[in-house]
Amino acid sequence: MKPYFTYQSQRKPIKLFLTAMFLVLMSSVASAQLGVYSFTGAGACPNQNPNVTTQPANASFIAFSNTNATCVAATDVFQNNGWNTTAAIDLTEYNEFTITPNTYYSLTLTTLSFTHLTDENAVGGTTWALRSSVDGFAADIATGSASTTSQSPTVNLPAANFTNVGAVTFRLYILNANSATASWSVDDVTLSGSVNVIPPANPANPTSNSPQCSTPGVTLTSSGSAPSGETWYWQTSAAGTSTANSASTYTVNTSGTYYIRSQNNTTLAWSTGAGSLTVTISPDVTIPIFTLGASSTRCQGNGNVTYTANATNTSGITYSLDAASITGGNTINSNTGMVNYVPGWSGTSFITASAVGCNGPKTAIHTVTITPTVGVPVFTLGATSTRCQGAGTVTYTATATNNTGITYSLDFTTDSYPGNSINIFTGAVTYAAGWTGTSIITVTAAGCNGPKTATHTVTTTPTVGTPVFTLGASSTRCQGAGTVTYTATATNNTGITYTLDATSSGAGNTINPATGAVTYVAGWNGASTITATATGCNGPSTVTHTATSTLTVGTPVFTLGASSVRCQGAGTVTYTATATNNTGITYSL
Repeated sequence: MKPYFTYQSQRKPIKLFLTAMFLVLMSSVASAQLGVYSFTGAGACPNQNPNVTTQPANASFIAFSNTNATCVAATDVFQNNGWNTTAAIDLTEYNEFTITPNTYYSLTLTTLSFTHLTDENAVGGTTWALRSSVDGFAADIATGSASTTSQSPTVNLPAANFTNVGAVTFRLYILNANSATASWSVDDVTLSGSVNVIPPANPANPTSNSPQCSTPGVTLTSSGSAPSGETWYWQTSAAGTSTANSASTYTVNTSGTYYIRSQNNTTLAWSTGAGSLTVTISPDVTIPIFTLGASSTRCQGNGNVTYTANATNTSGITYSLDAASITGGNTINSNTGMVNYVPGWSGTSFITASAVGCNGPKTAIHTVTITPTVGVPVFTLGATSTRCQGAGTVTYTATATNNTGITYSLDFTTDSYPGNSINIFTGAVTYAAGWTGTSIITVTAAGCNGPKTATHTVTTTPTVGTPVFTLGASSTRCQGAGTVTYTATATNNTGITYTLDATSSGAGNTINPATGAVTYVAGWNGASTITATATGCNGPSTVTHTATSTLTVGTPVFTLGASSVRCQGAGTVTYTATATNNTGITYSL
């Protein structure tokens, strides 16, 4: 045994341990040892232990083998002789091994290293060459010398040829062996790289019925179907890994970009990209809002009022009027919300705005109260009244239908008189003691189509005066049948009546109460009392007239008789006469 082989046997246990530990430590590294052929064991033919020490995950090495050279039993190495002794490569004679990735995996191979030597040095030098199945073993990947001195070359595999490849077979060739019996020993053949899962192909971009409302939402539909062994899943991000939805359609209720990715059912690897589509969810229409708010009031009467409403995300708003209002003769423009009111309509009308749009229509109601026209005020006391002069307060109350408030005012003349005033809220007028004449109270009723006014005229009548007889307080008449009218007058009276005292009436005398005419009987004499009563404000007022009926004057009777005689001569003689009931006697000669 050559010293080399002795050296290999001595170091093999240590080498195996270190190799195993290195594989464990590098198992999670992107590029690591995939497999090592250590050929540990006593020499045998076929060559002992031709398998890798540990198979990698998701790939497998087949046994290291030789074609057309002769096995040489050697401990802990792979040794053969009968190699090509020419300078040209013999493609039929080689050592080889193959690494094959599992289904859905690929290989990225970075380095291949090995330890080797020959037991004879050739004139001109023996060389080795490395080729692979990647190009059908057409070109050398690397070459080197082989001699009786152990060497451990490391070959960097070209990334362009060995990235994401499938099964690869490597072959080692010998050129210009010294003799047919020269042996070439190989050990610790190590392949490094990584076993990569092959990601599924990216699904094509889906289609959709966008835009749509949030209910029912936009439906995305996959373009085609997943290949065998793969499942397509809908995602909300480009790198999403949700497995919640693998249906051919996906319904969404929010605007945005949605994705579809493929996952390998065996490796669970995801596609590196995703099919995607941006969809639009049209926002929901909002409840309309009337410009005039939820309610308004208008006065009764013919006219047009437009009730405009606004809503976001609507494709149009239409308006309608309640049935009762329509029955009443009112109409509405369904496009503008303009309501035409007839003159006689009052009460409540309801305008409904209906906004069309997503998840609509949405509606809102505006309530209109049509207030009747305020009525003309009516005074409780009527259009006019009369009062007697004097200090006091009179309330002139008025009412009006559909009013929102009533106020009162007093004419300027009356209001300017000292002591006169009016309560504008109650219509109570306070009169001064000295006021007479005409006062006008105006009532004003506020309300729809108002204000409306009315007036009440008050005549303040002066106090009735004390009657005054035309004949004065007394008179005299001669006894005898006859009529005497005793007329009296009184200021501010509303009528004068006359009465006769009971004594005179009892004696048969009479009086006309309307004229004051007294009819005397023939035999009446003495005093009669005529009373005049004047009616009127603050009355009645009375006064009396005393009428004395005097007896008939008697014929005078001379005391000396009807004749007398005297003697001639100067002197004075008094001729006295008397008469009954006379009021005076005079004499003449």
